[in-house]
Formats: sequence, C-alpha cells, structure tokens
Amino acid sequence: MSIETILYARSLGSGPLTQIGWRANTAPNCPPLAGDVEADIAIVGAGYTGLVAALSAAGEGRRIVVLEALEPGAAASGRNAGHVAPMMWGMKKTPAQMVAAFGPERGARMNTAMANAGAFLRDFIARHDVACEAKLDGYICAARTPASLEKVHAGYDAWSAYGGRYEVLSKDALARYVTSDGFAGGVLLPDAGALNPLSFTRGLARAAQAKGVAIHGGSPATELQHDGARWTIRTPGGVVRAHTLLVATGAYGGTLTPALAKEGYEVCSAIVATAPLPDRGRSILPGGVPIADLDDAAIFAPMIDAQGRLIVSMLFQGGAMTMTDAERIVRPRLARAFPQLGAVPFAQFWGGKFLMTADGAPHLLRFGPNAYAALGCNGMGHSLGVAAAHDLGRVAAGASESELTFAVTAPKPAPMHRLMTSALRHVMAPMMNRKIA
Repeated sequence: MSIETILYARSLGSGPLTQIGWRANTAPNCPPLAGDVEADIAIVGAGYTGLVAALSAAGEGRRIVVLEALEPGAAASGRNAGHVAPMMWGMKKTPAQMVAAFGPERGARMNTAMANAGAFLRDFIARHDVACEAKLDGYICAARTPASLEKVHAGYDAWSAYGGRYEVLSKDALARYVTSDGFAGGVLLPDAGALNPLSFTRGLARAAQAKGVAIHGGSPATELQHDGARWTIRTPGGVVRAHTLLVATGAYGGTLTPALAKEGYEVCSAIVATAPLPDRGRSILPGGVPIADLDDAAIFAPMIDAQGRLIVSMLFQGGAMTMTDAERIVRPRLARAFPQLGAVPFAQFWGGKFLMTADGAPHLLRFGPNAYAALGCNGMGHSLGVAAAHDLGRVAAGASESELTFAVTAPKPAPMHRLMTSALRHVMAPMMNRKIA
C-alpha cells in the first residue's frame, strides 16, 4: 500500500470510520494503475457519484478510467445506512424554495428529479442489473402527533405537483408497518426504501466494467494538471491523460481540489447494527420497510436489513465516538418507540461523513476546462446523489449544460464554512442527540 493510500485511509478517521459493517457481495477486481494511459474521461473516486457518472457516460467507444484511492465503496458510499428517501425530507426544503433559488424553469426541473429520484434509482438498478438487496417498495415518515402529521402531509403534498407520490397513513393504517404506540400516523413513500450500500457500490463497479470502464483501486490521484488541451492525473503507479476530468470524492477529497473543499459542510453519521434478530424484526416493523421519525431532532431512523439485523443511524460529532456513545443515543429512542424490543445487544458500529450544501441541493460544479464535479448529496446519496451523478455523466458525454437537470455553477465557499462545520459536529449534533422528547 502506498503512502498516499495510507494517508487516505487515515483521513477516514479513527474508531468507526475505519470499519464498514455491511455484509456485501465480493468486491470486483480493480487493480492499481500501472504506467501511462490515455482516456476520453478520467474520474477520480469510485463511490456512487463516480460510478453512476461512468455508467451514464459509457458508450460510443468512449475510453473511461476511474481512479480510486482504496476500493469501490471504501468511503461514504459503503458507510451509510442504506436508506432511500426522496423529496428532501431530511433537509426540509420545499419545492417553492427550490424554484425561488434556481428560477421557475430550472427549479421545476430539479423538483421533478427530486420527487422522482426513488423511481429513477429503481430503474437504474434494474437497467444495469445491480445486485444490492434493494427493497424499494416503501418508506415510512412517522409523526408523533396529529398536528405533526398534518404538517408532514402538507409538506409532501407540495411535491405531488412534480410527480412525487405519497400516501397518508392513519394511526391504524400505520400499524401495518410499525408496531408502536408512539406515533399518530405517517406518510408512506412508495418509491423509496432501502438497499445494501456496499453491495450497491460494488455492483455499480461491475456494471461499469462490463461497459468497458477501467477501474483502478489503490490508485489515489495525487496531482491534477491541465496543459491547455487535456488533463494529467498522477497516481503513485502511473498517469492518466484525458480530455475531460470528473471529480467524485465528496467529503473525502482532501486537498486534491482546493476549489471544491469548502463547497459544503462536513457532517458525520454513525450506524449501529444488531446480529440478525430471531423474528427478523417483525415485532417492531412488520411491514419490512424503513422508518424515519420526523419529530426527532436526531433523525431516528431504524430499519431491518436483508439479514434481519436492526440497523439504526444517527448524527455524531466525529471519529472519537464509541459504541457506548452510540448506545447512549439510540437506546432511549428504541425504548420509547419499541418497548417490546427490550435491550437487544448491538454487534457492530461504523460511520462516515458526507457534505451538506447551504441550499440543500446537490451541486454540479465546473472548476476548470472540461472539469466537473458533483457533490452535496446532503445525506440522500441514493436519491439526490444518484440523480446528480447521472447529470455528471451526461455532461462528460457531451450534453450541453442547458440540457441538464441540475444547474452547473462555479465553486463557491459555503457561508461560514469552518465555523458551521465545527458547529454541526460539536454543538448541534450533540444537542440533537441528547434531546429525545
């Protein structure tokens, strides 16, 4: 392992950030880059963004090379909770706000993509035959009071004009999916659900390889240069020269692309998982679909995976967090929602980080001649992130910027970048995690 790869691994953090708790399909063979190669498109990063972009750009004889510091899914794409939740529920952004920010035409186009992101993902998985334990037939947004349910209903109703689908569930109807007295009802999103994120990433890599894309693991990009005609991307083992450069490193870009480093705020998330439950979670989630408690500041979101494990995600302050810290956050919430579960033991703990943009939307960025990046999945990589990555691949394949769903802009530092990043990690996340009422 090269010194650059070791440094990249350390950038993942300590504690949970050095582990991944998903039981995934075998990783595809992605040998390190050796020597100099020519390409039409070079992509830095083999997570969702880079691999979806590669698949969306593949074809017509294009030579595409993907460089990855470790292996596909080693960073955020393999470290998240696997939830698929479109329509920006976590960011609490409304369609009207998106239109106000991006204009009537572009805003409407973005709203339509966001409202239909779950269906797009389902079709994308089927089209490329990605085996990832996807169960995209429902997601529950639960509300604790009638007033909260009405607010949630109104929020999702605004997305229906753009094709968003939802169903309001009474307390009795919710009982088909959630066995809890803690909720007054909820909203069912039929075009959402969950998948195994590490298998998803590895499946995308296999699909890209089948399309002729070359993927090199253990090949961190150490330098990017443009000579007026093409890009040179240096790695410890060789060099890629390409007409078009795509950067898809998200929150793990480090100092490679300074222009992108302050585009959003780094947010950390952690995940705990049990061993497979004897009843595969039927006593708490009989419908088998994930839920999110929208009245919980910490975004309490339990699910049962394909192995029957209970998986719960949360925000956290950084790499120093331990399993004990996580249990202190999760157990009171589980006890409140599902007292019948008891003190089920947790077996694994892991985490990662993602970028949250100030406006809540994914950003497509032009940071040099024929050089683009997509970032800011805002914790919704399977929906918003995949939709933006598809645009990234389209522009690399020759689509005009005016044809894209998302606006292409120049990099711009997020307001109070350093202060907000620190506040999100060390002030806001702990406060949200302590409050359970």
